Amino acid sequence: MVRLVPYKKLLPSQLMDLVNLLNFDDRLRDDLGFKGGDSPMTVFDYQAFTEAWIERTNSQHFAIVNEGDIAMGQISLSHIDKDKGEARCGYWLGTKYRDRGYTKEAFEQIVGLARQMELKYLVATISPRNDASLAIWAKYRPMVEKTEGSLKVTVDLWKGFV
Repeated sequence: MVRLVPYKKLLPSQLMDLVNLLNFDDRLRDDLGFKGGDSPMTVFDYQAFTEAWIERTNSQHFAIVNEGDIAMGQISLSHIDKDKGEARCGYWLGTKYRDRGYTKEAFEQIVGLARQMELKYLVATISPRNDASLAIWAKYRPMVEKTEGSLKVTVDLWKGFV
């Protein structure tokens, strides 16, 4: 069972969990496009970056937290546009927490939140090599559009599934 903890309600230990993943999880760093020579991130760096990003992208941002209160990753609704009825969804999870269904659970909670917000569409850009993410989104029968080196997936939050 995972919980989504809003960014502003994260415990100091959970902020540190996320920073440690971003600094020391080599596979995650690779997945997120960090460069080998990047300086380690401090909690203050993470907070400054995240708060600016939330503001700039009109986002709701959450840590994905396990039963032991450890932050394993993050997920967000961003670029929320109530007029269009859509938002983007993005997430990452530390390597040691993958393949256990945590991202699927977090995504289901985000879908519920998007519905509560009365959004119609959820959109993401996914690498065609990211089988785990494609499987999570497949349950919702997305429209898929090929773009430069990636796939744009769009889910109608009110059509054809429970």
